[in-house]
Amino acid sequence: MGIRCRCKGKVLDEILMTFERRPKVVYVGDGFNDLCPSLRLKKNELICARQGFSLARHLKSGNYVVDARVILWNSGYDVLSHIQEIL
Repeated sequence: MGIRCRCKGKVLDEILMTFERRPKVVYVGDGFNDLCPSLRLKKNELICARQGFSLARHLKSGNYVVDARVILWNSGYDVLSHIQEIL
């Protein structure tokens, strides 16, 4: 039996259901499989998309409704600096 693939958006929903009140979400990703959970984020949340990779290209394409703030990153330091800004 092969490895069962799971939609990251559904996994995110399952995690968020464990909280009484939705926490602010910061999602870090780079691939197309990160698009689904990214599109589930709210206006006050943050998508960190790796610059030059497919997630960033899809989010910038204008083909999707993106409510969350999107920042591009090249290194973990970029992500950390943006997270520190919103805390």
